[in-house]
Amino acid sequence: MRLTNRSTPTATRRVNSSLVKVGHMYFHIGTKSDFENTYIEAVGRSLCIAQNFESNCRSLAILLDVKTSFATKLDGSDFNALLEKLSRRMLGGAIRKLAVHIPLPLTIEKLLENAATARNYIAHDSMKIFLDPNAIEERLTGYLVVLRDNVSTITKADEMVAAWYFGISEEQPVTRAGYADDIEKWVFGNFSREDFENVE
Repeated sequence: MRLTNRSTPTATRRVNSSLVKVGHMYFHIGTKSDFENTYIEAVGRSLCIAQNFESNCRSLAILLDVKTSFATKLDGSDFNALLEKLSRRMLGGAIRKLAVHIPLPLTIEKLLENAATARNYIAHDSMKIFLDPNAIEERLTGYLVVLRDNVSTITKADEMVAAWYFGISEEQPVTRAGYADDIEKWVFGNFSREDFENVE
């Protein structure tokens, strides 16, 4: 692509080819190996965990705001407007609201922030390797290790948010002993130990 410089009409600007996808704008479906297909399945399951964490953060933030609204005695229309507004809150906003309502140690606040970053990685970056039709399994192993680390971070934060929710809402908490192990097996159970060790 040739772009004419206005100050020097005969000059051309070179476009950095690394910033432009050339030759494979459409997603390359092609034939995937068993390892690649298993990774894609794991990403899908990871998204379920990420969305559960996001939903829990929103629910807890809404619960805390609703308790505050009762104290200020909002009328029906104002209360419904508040609920509608809160339901549209993004994950980052929900986590910031939690920090307003709950005194958080820096370590816990950092965990929530890391979990939000992990959620964004899974949603936006975990499949980027497949944008290159020449992707190879050796590179995919590195992605697999990063995916597992991010799921682990989200699971730790999700357990904590769920415990807060049950405590604040005064509901009977549902005991989930071994929750992190269950999630690990559900998302990555079709991989072998060796799959996580052969990282270049």
